[in-house]
Amino acid sequence: MTGPVLYEASVPFLLKAMRNQIEILRVAEKWCHDTDNYNPSELTKLTLQSDMSVYITNQGI
Repeated sequence: MTGPVLYEASVPFLLKAMRNQIEILRVAEKWCHDTDNYNPSELTKLTLQSDMSVYITNQGI
């Protein structure tokens, strides 16, 4: 029964990662509205700073 074990090992991690990403985007969108300097639609065009690439590499993304 590798199916349920694989599900229990991977799905909770993915759900947590997606919820964290949603929260980050909500905070960023609120910041855009509060500062009136940025358009929230521009958030999808932004990239990580070079020092953040270490985190992506460590996560295997």
